[in-house]
Amino acid sequence: MKHPIACLGFAIVAAVALHSLALGQTVPEQFVVRGKAAEKIQDFTTINLATAQRIARGVSAWSRQRRWRHSIIVLDNDGNHVYFDRMDARVIPIS
Repeated sequence: MKHPIACLGFAIVAAVALHSLALGQTVPEQFVVRGKAAEKIQDFTTINLATAQRIARGVSAWSRQRRWRHSIIVLDNDGNHVYFDRMDARVIPIS
């Protein structure tokens, strides 16, 4: 490398930034729900992996019947990726 000091400086800045990011995500104890109260919370806005896979299988079968190529991404309400499937380049005929 031509500039080892610059690379070292960049590594230090990156380490400090990651450390401060980790500290910024610490939740105060008063906002953490635990025990029986946590068991009562029912979160109906998220999707689990098994449900996402069932959705993707249905969409994939529908797409294959029409001989379409497809990529399937299942997201939760917050826009986080739950499941991703990409078809091969060739279209497989349905028998």
